[in-house]
Amino acid sequence: MSMAKSTTKKSNRGSGRPSPDWAGDRSSLHRRIRSMSPTSRRKIRKVIAWALALVVTIPTVVLGMGTLEHRIFGPGRAGGISRIHVRLPSRPAWMPDALARQIAASCIVPDVGFHATNLTVEVFRKVKANPWVAKVHWVRKSVCDDEMTGVVEVYCTYRKPVAKVLFSDELASMSQKEIYVDAEGVRLPAAQTPKFLARLPIGRTDETRTKTYAYFEAIPKRAKVFDVHYPVIRAVASDPPPAGQPWRSDDLAAALRLLAMIVDKPYYDQITVVDVRNFDGRVAPNEPHLRLSAQIGRGRPTDIRFGRLPIPGGGDYVVSPQRKIAYLDSYAQQHDGQLGGLNDMIDLRYDQLHVSRN
Repeated sequence: MSMAKSTTKKSNRGSGRPSPDWAGDRSSLHRRIRSMSPTSRRKIRKVIAWALALVVTIPTVVLGMGTLEHRIFGPGRAGGISRIHVRLPSRPAWMPDALARQIAASCIVPDVGFHATNLTVEVFRKVKANPWVAKVHWVRKSVCDDEMTGVVEVYCTYRKPVAKVLFSDELASMSQKEIYVDAEGVRLPAAQTPKFLARLPIGRTDETRTKTYAYFEAIPKRAKVFDVHYPVIRAVASDPPPAGQPWRSDDLAAALRLLAMIVDKPYYDQITVVDVRNFDGRVAPNEPHLRLSAQIGRGRPTDIRFGRLPIPGGGDYVVSPQRKIAYLDSYAQQHDGQLGGLNDMIDLRYDQLHVSRN
């Protein structure tokens, strides 16, 4: 009886009758496999074995890639960022494109990735050392919507060149060198200083846009080109510092102070020279300590005798700088804005304006 029961079970497994559970589908699959040729069965066994191996291997591979990603893109690396853009949102209009690119390039920190926690600190440190940067206000980073581009924004106050110092170097056969300084007397790199103003046409219209350039060769051929106006400061007594450092010289400071008083005047672009040769009366005590020269184009220059600045703290009588500037304002108004070329000399040192013609 035991054998009969066993035989019945075997016949049930081998028959095509449905089983009470999901095993029927499995039995049908087995019959199909057995009906195949030996070669086909070997191929199926290889596929099944490969699939099982893949199921076992995938978790290990994923874990391994996670470790690799951390090693490559983790702290100190770029993460998923494939491009990093540096933006200078406070870039002034006077700054040439080439100079802006140089400042942006100085922000790059080698071997420090976008997601590194110290990136902004390192960028702050590097850009602060740039001679064109007066102050760094903040550095921040963000990721664009594509999640592949990182943005580093650097907000600075920049040093604007305001004057050109002609410095005679005896070691260089008395050749005169052009040294550009900002309003605080900080020396700026001459090669990057904007020297040309170009008016570029916009399409085929009569409208134009204005750009500055440090190199004449970089200006498009169709542009109308003008020189950027820098008053020349002559005869500064001390030697210039390296680029990015303040030129600590009392005669230069006096010249820059004088230029700051008239920089917003409509006749400022006529002021071509500030002569500090006799600063503090070091050549001739009774001659003007400071002189200006006014000139229009290649016309005749006019000698403007400004005199000296008041001693700090008072205690001496001298016509105030404000009154002297008022003399110039009045003279310009009476002559349709012209300072240079009409007279040989304008003397501002007395209670009344003195003008002389040859």
